[in-house]
Amino acid sequence: EDGIPHLTKIIRKPKGVGTEVKCLADGVVGIMLQMEICEGKDAEAEKKWSYLPAGTAQTLRLSELWHGSQRIVVGDSAFSSVTTAIECQKKGLFYSGIVKTASKEFPKDYLSDVSRYPVKGNHVSLTTVVENCKLLAVGWKDRTVKTFISTCGTTLPGQPHQKYRYSHNGDLVVTEINRPQLVSQYFGAASKIDVHNHFRQGLLNIETAW
Repeated sequence: EDGIPHLTKIIRKPKGVGTEVKCLADGVVGIMLQMEICEGKDAEAEKKWSYLPAGTAQTLRLSELWHGSQRIVVGDSAFSSVTTAIECQKKGLFYSGIVKTASKEFPKDYLSDVSRYPVKGNHVSLTTVVENCKLLAVGWKDRTVKTFISTCGTTLPGQPHQKYRYSHNGDLVVTEINRPQLVSQYFGAASKIDVHNHFRQGLLNIETAW
């Protein structure tokens, strides 16, 4: 009766005012598995694993039912960090995700150096071991350089990224950009959450209903 619960304002989001929901979906078939409403600073501090960075804690909570299963968790930049990869390993899960701002202990500057990638499709990889956890850091050049942290996968050739363009004559032109298996695995799964966000905020318009 007091309006939408747990109202959040994030201007950069497609729906800038609404309810922020963190989700876990199957990366192959896309079915939603878990959801967690972001309830504000005080409530979040009472949740499990809240002593860890927010993205790491949310990852562990959403995936808790599958701890010890050796499944792969694929996360976007809201969740991905060296800490998340290590903590998932401790819980019996593999992790692979794209790193943007949560770059503590991650070689972001080195991998983001565009001079290391002469052409699109090039990649650079680094490995290390932290707390008995084997970590793989990868930079991959598309239009811009994208950086990844992973405890699984390889840098062997994966499924190329296909870009579709029309020529001046109206013919469809398909260009393939090489990418490592680790990168193609990420993009094969990452869009599943976007689909659910569109269903929830677009087609179902849940926030307006609330």
